[in-house]
Amino acid sequence: MNDTSAPVQLLHREMILRLSPADRFLMGARMFESARQMMLASFPAGLSEQSFRHLLFRRLYGRELPDLCVRGPFAPENPAEVKPV
Repeated sequence: MNDTSAPVQLLHREMILRLSPADRFLMGARMFESARQMMLASFPAGLSEQSFRHLLFRRLYGRELPDLCVRGPFAPENPAEVKPV
């Protein structure tokens, strides 16, 4: 959904481009950190570290870990505790 008019989109883009590269980077880093905190707050309590990493990967990348990781050292100890997104 996009309910922003073209002139407002252009104005917003121009405002962002007026920022220094460092400021744009920091803006993106702060937005990512906010999104990360919201994502982590939605995780169930008591996950093992392996299950936590498995779920974190799924939430960040929207897909399952590659087979090597699922069977390897990063596989969740209890796959049942890692619910679908």
